[in-house]
Amino acid sequence: MVGIKFNGVYLYIKIQYKMKRTQIYLEEDLLHYLKAESKLRGKRMSSIIREMLMKNFKNKSKSIAFIDNAYGIWSDKKENVDKEIRDLRKSTRKNER
Repeated sequence: MVGIKFNGVYLYIKIQYKMKRTQIYLEEDLLHYLKAESKLRGKRMSSIIREMLMKNFKNKSKSIAFIDNAYGIWSDKKENVDKEIRDLRKSTRKNER
């Protein structure tokens, strides 16, 4: 539910998403913590799981965007990256002996 103040009056809008039913398996200790959190917050376990997943994926999406922006950054280079990596590995192996 989202609350918006409009002309001194709070309006509450309930946003509904189309959801699919799924099943997950949890270790006993995770289930115990989830049940305790559900009781403490007065929310369903499914709601808490969704909140945690959304929070986690939103943080990940920033990392993914960074990686996507970096993709192809060396596309104009003439070096053979595979050869460079093999040469680096060979030189470190020789130093280890």
